[in-house]
Amino acid sequence: MLGWETPLSNRNICNNGWAVWGNDPCRATCRGSLQTRRSQLNREIHREMRLRAGAENLLKATSNRTVKETATLELSFVNSHLQLLREQLAEINGCLEAYQGQG
Repeated sequence: MLGWETPLSNRNICNNGWAVWGNDPCRATCRGSLQTRRSQLNREIHREMRLRAGAENLLKATSNRTVKETATLELSFVNSHLQLLREQLAEINGCLEAYQGQG
């Protein structure tokens, strides 16, 4: 639970289901939570890109069959996770377009 969320009954509920304080929570706080999530996704994508680069380097550098299989498996997993993260980011970017020009 984040600092601005509350479990109390005198809360406002935003479109995404989060309880927030403020005068206009669905406009300002929901946009802020979307931007925060977008930032988290960008950090995760950056991390996965580094993992992918490492797996690719390991794949190129090794001649051990077992290590190559492990690196290939890791590369496959990282690529799948990257695709999922990018889809989530695209969805959030689409949601943020609704808030452009507001606020």
